[in-house]
Amino acid sequence: MINIPKRLAQNPPLCNLGLITNPDAFSADCSDALENGHLDESIMFRNGKPNLEHIPIQFHPAILKAVDAYTETTGRAPEYGAIHISQLDLKPFAVPRVGDIHVDAIISAYPETDYGESLNFIVSDCFPTRLFNQPFDLPENLPDDVHADEIYSFLRQSFEDQINEDAIVTPDAYEMMQYDPYVVHQAQVNDQEVRRTMMLVRLG
Repeated sequence: MINIPKRLAQNPPLCNLGLITNPDAFSADCSDALENGHLDESIMFRNGKPNLEHIPIQFHPAILKAVDAYTETTGRAPEYGAIHISQLDLKPFAVPRVGDIHVDAIISAYPETDYGESLNFIVSDCFPTRLFNQPFDLPENLPDDVHADEIYSFLRQSFEDQINEDAIVTPDAYEMMQYDPYVVHQAQVNDQEVRRTMMLVRLG
């Protein structure tokens, strides 16, 4: 099991993988394949190759870019994967589904959750997710006055109190970022009406 406070106290492993190869196609309308603007699917692998038949073809090149990066980083092909795609028409100052500052590895078990050696890969066509290239200090155990249903508010405030503005990494549109589930990140707030297409892939 990975101790989350100890992991967050380390400098996070971030990598900008550069632009995807098909930006125009990536942003094409795919509403027919989504439910209320979202798609969440598992990715099955066989002999190191992903089965992408159930995922809109416009995202295949970006997924394969993520698979290649995972293999190069870890020295082995992924065995499983999951993908989240969103394509939303956002009003000014709206935020995507998960807008608060957060870390993916914290779901319910604190301080220990096991994400193994999984890696995340994220890309969007506008207002890219901000990632925090800095360590964060969290207590080994929650204070006695923090109840389970308040964990997110407690952690969000802890993160916000420690933000180093100079450590914020914001990729350009269509640039893919690689990071692990222990990197703190946050959606940008859009200042204009926009259609935003985003893809997040987790491989392990």
